[in-house]
Amino acid sequence: MTVCKKCLLTSDYPGIEFDDAGVCQLCRTDNRGFRAAPPPQLVEDCRRDFEETVERIRGRHAYDAVLCLSGGKDSAWLAYLLTEKYRLNILAYNMQPGFGSALSGPNLARVVERLGMTLRTFCWPPDFSRTFYRYLFTHPLKEGVTATVCRVCHSCLHSSAIRLAQKEGAPLVLIGYSPFQVTRDWFYERKKEEILKHFRLSGEFWKQSGMTPEVRERLYFPEEDEEAFSPRFLMPLHVLDYPSEIEVREKLEKIGLLDVRRTLPRSTNCDLTWLMTHCDTLHFGEPPFRDWVSEKIRKGEDSRLKYILAFKAITWLSRARLLKHRRIRAALRKLRLTEKEVLESLEKAEVSEEIFDDIYKINPSRDVIADLEKNT
Repeated sequence: MTVCKKCLLTSDYPGIEFDDAGVCQLCRTDNRGFRAAPPPQLVEDCRRDFEETVERIRGRHAYDAVLCLSGGKDSAWLAYLLTEKYRLNILAYNMQPGFGSALSGPNLARVVERLGMTLRTFCWPPDFSRTFYRYLFTHPLKEGVTATVCRVCHSCLHSSAIRLAQKEGAPLVLIGYSPFQVTRDWFYERKKEEILKHFRLSGEFWKQSGMTPEVRERLYFPEEDEEAFSPRFLMPLHVLDYPSEIEVREKLEKIGLLDVRRTLPRSTNCDLTWLMTHCDTLHFGEPPFRDWVSEKIRKGEDSRLKYILAFKAITWLSRARLLKHRRIRAALRKLRLTEKEVLESLEKAEVSEEIFDDIYKINPSRDVIADLEKNT
């Protein structure tokens, strides 16, 4: 396996090529993640689409948009832009599966209060939460539990936010994925069919006894709600001006929205993130997120040496069962699982994640907004 001399991507990543000096093509061009960077014209088209859309919908509904708000820096930054720059009336939405950081609650309350937003929450019933995550940890994709759990959990967040927007008549659902979170299938706008693909990754789960009517009515199922109005689902930070992560934290602290010490991922990540990192590290021999940290290195956000040392430290700590061991053990107890069961499931994993179409071949459209306006 070849490792890029400038970032940390390896020859295992699809489409990655190295020159004679051992440098990957992403480091030689303006690229992000393990994909080419979005074409500048597409970014400009999407930015214009967003700004024209918010101008068109502002003040025409009880809420201009539903915003998925976690209490982290990116969603707080987006909330600030939406309320202060674009003057939108935002309905903040927070999904609480039961494994959140103790810091996320105070962060969330502070942002909501300072920006004068209305907040709605969806607290998962404990039995459903345990059944849901047990299923995902024991039925992982070949790419690991991180690729499995995060992907499906995010789809639940998206689905429940869409359902809330449907009930409130909000034309937009917005989420604060940063430019560093441009993935294989997420750029600026998520279509109904993309959400459907993610639900199919965990299709068997929805037949489990843990899916109660109480939970089901809070989720949007594209197959079952084909005729229902579906708001546009946008990720504005992919195309709006976004300073570096350090600058975002500093600006949020300066305007009094967040305490920078309470927004670091090691403090705000949910407990399952540490469990996923631990299990994937033991299974694959290294931590996940290599593509994400490689992008941060290329963009000058962090040093390559820092992550080389961090990967070695996490690997050693996981093997010694010392990595966030209290939080990991608490998560396993809550799921009524053992480390051995998760690792055995990873060994047996046969299904690979679906490779989605080119995310940059999108056509920003206001058809959904137009359809909504016909009914208002």
